[in-house]
Amino acid sequence: MECNYDLKCLTVSISIKFYKDVSYTWQTINPHTPGNKEQILNEILWNDRFIKFEKFSVCYQSWLMVGVIRVKDIYCESSS
Repeated sequence: MECNYDLKCLTVSISIKFYKDVSYTWQTINPHTPGNKEQILNEILWNDRFIKFEKFSVCYQSWLMVGVIRVKDIYCESSS
């Protein structure tokens, strides 16, 4: 699991207690905050606690289906 999510920012609910417990535990032991450009570019876009729209994390299935997964997949560095 590499996602850097915050369960309070997800729009889906987890109804099975086991999965909810696993998700809360992962969130607790993985309080990762990217510290440099490389780490930011390698962050998974979807359900990331730092990437929000109207206070909620996002996941665009159509983008995910075509391979847009990490920040670097939509980043274009300027040549100037």
